Amino acid sequence: MVGLMNALNFLDNMDGIISGMAGILGLGFFVFALTNITASNQQAMALIGLISLSFAGSTFGFLPYNFNPAKIFLGDAGSMFIGYFLSSMGILMAQYAGNKHNDKMFYLLPVLLLSYAIFDISLVSYTRRRDGRHVMQGGKDHSTHRINNVLGSVKVTAAIIYAINVLIVLTSIIIFRIGSRELLMISTALFAGFFLIFGRKLDQVPVVIPANQKKTK
Repeated sequence: MVGLMNALNFLDNMDGIISGMAGILGLGFFVFALTNITASNQQAMALIGLISLSFAGSTFGFLPYNFNPAKIFLGDAGSMFIGYFLSSMGILMAQYAGNKHNDKMFYLLPVLLLSYAIFDISLVSYTRRRDGRHVMQGGKDHSTHRINNVLGSVKVTAAIIYAINVLIVLTSIIIFRIGSRELLMISTALFAGFFLIFGRKLDQVPVVIPANQKKTK
């Protein structure tokens, strides 16, 4: 939970990224709740679905004012709350998915669902440590900054992040509905491979290193 809170805080570095992405993931948890209703868990799934849908509605309501050019911003409190909410829902999703399919391998499902945030913080942490820079200081070397440096558009960058997360959500829900351990493992491996290749490509994009990112000897 602490790691994902920091990951979402790290990723809140460009107009509209987190608010749109969080809304998509919130809808993902809502669909998960809808597709997991049984006679024994109706109340629990109704509560998870209601909370997830309310969360998605809040973030999508915030998005028009946070999209580029933004008029209001999440700040640390907003982004870390989003990370807290998504990680909490992820823990519940892992528990119910594992119980439904009687397979602890399905604890991987929320990891897959939240994989873009995990990818971004992993990319930033690795490249900063490799280059001898401060890991926890803010900088313009995130995946979003690198995509924007290539495309030159904050709006298009946000749209790409949204599209990746929509694909991840759809894949996660399909895997849960089918209930195949092999499909889960293959999909997780494919997305991990995609993010490794994507990260290597983004690592080649020149970025501006602020003064606070440079270690002094």
